[in-house]
Amino acid sequence: MTIAAVLRAAALAVLLAGCAEIAPPPGGDVDRTPPALLAVTPPNGATNVPLSDRVVLRFSERVLAPQTGKAFFISPHLRAEPTVKWRGDRIEIIFPDSFQANQTYIIALSSAISDLRNNVFDSAGVIAFSTGATLDSGRVAGTVLGAGGSPQGGLLAGLYDATLFTDSTVWDSLFPTYLTQTNQQGQFSFAYLPDRPYRLVVFQDRNRNERFNPARESFALADRPVIVGGALRLSGLRLGLTTTDTTTAHVLSATFTADRLLRLRLDRPVATDHLSANPQDLALVSLADTTVRVTAQAILEQGEETSATLTAWLGSPDSGLYRVTAIYDPDRPPMAYDSLRIAGAEDQTAPQLVAFAPAGPGFLRDLDLRLTVSEPLDTSAITPETFVLWREPDTMRVPLAWSWKDVFHLTFGKESLREGEGYRLAVTEFDLKDRAGNVAGDSLREYRFNTLDVDSLGSITGQVRIGLPDREKDTVELTFKPVGGTGAFYWRGPQGGFTLAAPAGKYLLSGYIDSNGDGALSLGSVDPWRTAETQSAYADTVQVRARFETAGIDFVLQ
Repeated sequence: MTIAAVLRAAALAVLLAGCAEIAPPPGGDVDRTPPALLAVTPPNGATNVPLSDRVVLRFSERVLAPQTGKAFFISPHLRAEPTVKWRGDRIEIIFPDSFQANQTYIIALSSAISDLRNNVFDSAGVIAFSTGATLDSGRVAGTVLGAGGSPQGGLLAGLYDATLFTDSTVWDSLFPTYLTQTNQQGQFSFAYLPDRPYRLVVFQDRNRNERFNPARESFALADRPVIVGGALRLSGLRLGLTTTDTTTAHVLSATFTADRLLRLRLDRPVATDHLSANPQDLALVSLADTTVRVTAQAILEQGEETSATLTAWLGSPDSGLYRVTAIYDPDRPPMAYDSLRIAGAEDQTAPQLVAFAPAGPGFLRDLDLRLTVSEPLDTSAITPETFVLWREPDTMRVPLAWSWKDVFHLTFGKESLREGEGYRLAVTEFDLKDRAGNVAGDSLREYRFNTLDVDSLGSITGQVRIGLPDREKDTVELTFKPVGGTGAFYWRGPQGGFTLAAPAGKYLLSGYIDSNGDGALSLGSVDPWRTAETQSAYADTVQVRARFETAGIDFVLQ
């Protein structure tokens, strides 16, 4: 072979090698082992580190740069992004400047690092070294939970130097002083922190700029001042994810239905408690004569905590154009819809039975027996046989009285009910007619419920203790939720002994310190700055047996 041919062959080999793709190794068992960190330069925990400008991480196998997100977070925050070189099983991090003298540096690895099989390095790795004689030793750790207690992974956890804040500070103008990420179990951990006060915010970094925007990003706050070196425990914190509601909801559409109801569709769910209690705060104002104002008499969504739809009965307003206004929160401007046309239309829609309560067994003293219908009914068509209550299993008819709370909600008396019994409410659908004569149905609809017998219940006794000195006199609310069941049982009172009656079964116990006394768990606020209320969950299930006491429950909030 000539020298020219050898050179051409070598060039082709180099070209083919350069075009080769990085791909998972073929054949063999599927690799499900995530990469492990084997060594760091400078070594983890090292002190008196020379003033270099780079850190090298070595893993157990080849690792890949993430397609989105960051592979690590360096604290304190650097003035510019470091240069990162991915070299097989090594990552070389080159700082924009030389290390600062007498400074502890922390590198928190994220779950964006993966191997060739997409096995991710779950963010539990924290590396630290110091250019001074000692390492800082402060720690902060916790878990972030969403609705229903689900762990929230992939969030950024930021510690901000508390001395940086003034009344005019804008959150999204600040980088956290220390930064890490929650892992798949919702856990985060800071280590090697200097003693000082901080503000802790865990947030969903939607735009990936590592800065918290309260108006657009969900967040979680601690339940106590975060003072590293202070008296309060800062490990095992439990944070709940929440949002800042900074805007008024908007009406996307308003319609006046053939069954003479006003229906508003909103851009997001809103609390319904204010309008349920004050339906007159939803009103129509005639555009032809602004002195004509028609107010709502009832809201269908009463009893729902939140709803993105509001349905109201306003009687029989005249045809014409109207402006709609609705106040769902007295502290916010009213919602409005500028032009709603009301015109006559034939109602051919049958009424519906929307909901029945109770949904599960309950104590007779707490029982709220009610039926919700979709529109006003012709009450003259209802007879003494329309609603019939039977006790089961002996199928004995029970006297039943009822009354209309408003045009949507019918309530039933419980004077003839007894503890520890099963009941069946039979509803004759063809007696239920709307005001246009449309009938709800042609059969019987039945609803079953049970009352609890206090004498056959078990009891749960124990102690609830508050471990935070500034909250020892606050009220605690405990929730016992049946495993695999519906409903819950509650106890409320000061710290000390508690006793609760409950049906046989297994329960999940959780609780919180109601420091502001409003009967609801507060997850805190960033403007004004206000820490969350302390919450906790009992580690084990609570087993209850009928007519027996389950004792020794020690529930600590600290």
